[in-house]
Amino acid sequence: MRNTGKARGWFVGAANRRGPGVLHTQATGFAVEAASEETATATRVDDGIIDGGTAEYTLETAGGMYDASAEVE
Repeated sequence: MRNTGKARGWFVGAANRRGPGVLHTQATGFAVEAASEETATATRVDDGIIDGGTAEYTLETAGGMYDASAEVE
């Protein structure tokens, strides 16, 4: 995430997962602080997956929703 503002700020979001083995569940929530004009990274491990298949994630933030997927063995 990049803070394009002139002051220190927070990026707050939540990632939700569909599949494998579940219809819908919250995977993680996070808050990352970044100084003005700095980039920050948040990394989370989803250890709730017990079956193989496709995990589809939706990242929800104040700026919108973003989708990604991953194959799980």
